[in-house]
Amino acid sequence: MVVDGSPVGLGESGAADSVMTEQVAKETVSSSPSSTTVPSFRDILARGGGGSNPDEWMQEDSVECEEGDIRFVQGKHGLSLSFSADYKKRLEKAWQHAVIVKLLGKSIGYKTLCARLQSLWKPTGAVRVIDLDNEFYAVRFEKEADYIHALADGPWQIMIYVLTVQPWVTSFRASRGQVSTTVVWVRFPNFPLSWYDKNVLLALGNLVESAMKINENILKSQRGKFARVAVEVDLQKLLKGMVEVEEEEFLVMYEGLPTVCYECGSIFHSLASCPARVARERAAAVSSIGSGSGNTTASVSMASNPSPKTVGEWMNAPRNSRRRAWQQPA
Repeated sequence: MVVDGSPVGLGESGAADSVMTEQVAKETVSSSPSSTTVPSFRDILARGGGGSNPDEWMQEDSVECEEGDIRFVQGKHGLSLSFSADYKKRLEKAWQHAVIVKLLGKSIGYKTLCARLQSLWKPTGAVRVIDLDNEFYAVRFEKEADYIHALADGPWQIMIYVLTVQPWVTSFRASRGQVSTTVVWVRFPNFPLSWYDKNVLLALGNLVESAMKINENILKSQRGKFARVAVEVDLQKLLKGMVEVEEEEFLVMYEGLPTVCYECGSIFHSLASCPARVARERAAAVSSIGSGSGNTTASVSMASNPSPKTVGEWMNAPRNSRRRAWQQPA
């Protein structure tokens, strides 16, 4: 985060902020060589994990601007700014090792997130965390290895909630931003042990969406209560609650996602406000008003033989898998 024009690193305390602010004031008043004996603001923040110079990376952002890179042009509402193609590339390059994160289903404060990310990712280089609108955060890494680790080595969870991580792009706007895809751990309870094979489990994950990796403990036969696969899911689509293997149905459970609508499989609304459910109930009400005796018989017959339910409350994996053993729905 940037406070008074200075970047704040992961997990800084309020007391440290006060000391840092006082130090910045001292450096502003005096630039004599003797002042260098006291650690600067950037010295305190940069952890110096090796590699590139942390002081240089943590300095105030300034991309080289040449003549013609920024131009005033006539826009729809008067003067407008226009950037040259090369200048836009240079601006974006400064953010090439940045990600956008958001905790699904839970609000989290800035300092708490900083501390959690430090513990979760254990970065070897300096890191900036910048709070944005709509509970999004931008995380910028000094080292490419830390960036790749955060982006590719998930799924990540803070407490029991999924931490979504996506690459930063220029077009991202937090005010209207929406998490589209994320990687989550998916469980398949009661999956036969004889099928706990890497190829089978990856194919199983692909039935849900796009399998990324499998739990190593599964391959080592150390865990057998459920198969566990990391899957990239599109949250804009309805989640699958069941898959079929060798003509046998298996439940699909998602770890750390907000409550799934048990009517359609969406995470963006509750069961009570489900559009599909509301539409179905309205249609049923209209049908019952205008139906005759023959139609009533048909309606009763359909109600007594409902279609198999493919989504349900089992889709939210319990926090402690030992608390509740989900059974296949009838």
